Amino acid sequence: MRRPMRLAAAFGLAASMSAMAAAQEDGYRTPPAAVADIVTRAPSPSVSVSPGGDQLLLIEREALPPVADLARPMEKLAGLRLDAATNDRHRTRSAVGLTLQTIATGQTRAVALPAGADLSRFAWTPDGAKVVFANTRSDAVDLYVLDTATAAARKVMTGGVNPIFQSPQWLADGSLLVLAIPEGRGAMPVEPLTPRGPAIQTATGGKQAQNRTYQDLLENPHDEAMFAWLATSQPVILSADGRSKRAIGAPRIYTSVTPSPDGKYWLMEWLEKPFSYQVP
Repeated sequence: MRRPMRLAAAFGLAASMSAMAAAQEDGYRTPPAAVADIVTRAPSPSVSVSPGGDQLLLIEREALPPVADLARPMEKLAGLRLDAATNDRHRTRSAVGLTLQTIATGQTRAVALPAGADLSRFAWTPDGAKVVFANTRSDAVDLYVLDTATAAARKVMTGGVNPIFQSPQWLADGSLLVLAIPEGRGAMPVEPLTPRGPAIQTATGGKQAQNRTYQDLLENPHDEAMFAWLATSQPVILSADGRSKRAIGAPRIYTSVTPSPDGKYWLMEWLEKPFSYQVP
């Protein structure tokens, strides 16, 4: 009576192994083309209008970001999610192409860009003659300036941009204010294998209090060191052609750098220790 059961079990095991082998050979299975097209078709471009209202910057987007973007390591620090390799916010690629369109005539001009472009942080000059934007590579953020008369984009800064708290902005004289990675900042902090001591939090007064809870907060001295290493920036004034660069102020964790209307003063805001472990 046991032989049929053994044969059935053997046949079942063989069928299971055959199905597993077939799945391994096939890999990921894709739906019919008509279904896949609905998901992978690029969405309509975003539109940025020039200050004079005579031009459009069509920002072409992709439907799905690369899986590699989703898998990139993430540093969760002070309420932020950062990418240590690019020294920027952790995000997925969205804008991948640019086209200029003249509103009066409808004429379009494609902008030549590097392969695998990952574009962000667009800003027009007040006269609409130029557009600054960032291109994120796997290990850095570059800065480009687009001449709207020729539709030519020129790289004005190779790496070194630190846009965690503020994007590049145009100044009244046609130059750029950029928060940059400080020169000679040293190597990225390495987390020690053994902690320096226990994590201690103290409450005073003996009373219960309802507090909001936040995610991705600092938890230890290594988190503090990583946050300071990534977020510290040096404000620089960069010419529109990228040929000259001048530092202003000292390297700090700047959260905002704003010029006065007449260009004579700077309003600078920055963070200093001690850092909070309870709020972003």
